[in-house]
Amino acid sequence: MGADSLTVVPDATLLAQTDPVAYPLYIDPSVSLDDGRERTALRDDGVTFWNWDNGSDDFGKGMGKCGSWSGYYCGPGYAQRLYFEFSPKKLAGKEILAARFRVTEPWAFQCDPRNVWLVRVAGEITPSTTWGNKPAYADLMGDRSVSAGRGSACDPDKPPAPIEFSDSPDEPDEKPRPAGGA
Repeated sequence: MGADSLTVVPDATLLAQTDPVAYPLYIDPSVSLDDGRERTALRDDGVTFWNWDNGSDDFGKGMGKCGSWSGYYCGPGYAQRLYFEFSPKKLAGKEILAARFRVTEPWAFQCDPRNVWLVRVAGEITPSTTWGNKPAYADLMGDRSVSAGRGSACDPDKPPAPIEFSDSPDEPDEKPRPAGGA
């Protein structure tokens, strides 16, 4: 086998499925953050969290507006954004037909779903990135209306939920994919 070849050996159980809803099958590689060094949380009050981790509660960092709601106190009223940077060298020489961004929402401050955007930015994040010099928005990649971890009874003990974003060419506020499906 040469340097230009790849061998993929799928799980035999995966291929043995007979339920038609299990098909088509996709075997896609994952691209993830490098050692957690490529993320930052920025707040409009000047606070930054470079290279944050999920903490002892495994909740990580939140995003959106933080203040008081229905007797709960989150903070003095600030907005926070999360930035993730992926190394393009992992994708060198690859043709990307579609991509998904998956993140887990362990808890939502409010019970009612809120619109969350996944935005591609123009520029990099570094330890010196702040709210005042954050990268500009380049493209809305997807949006979801979510409120996970609370349940219909607004119970914070409900389990976290995976949230998945993918660019939708059918939505007028998202850029259409170029001809050829890329």
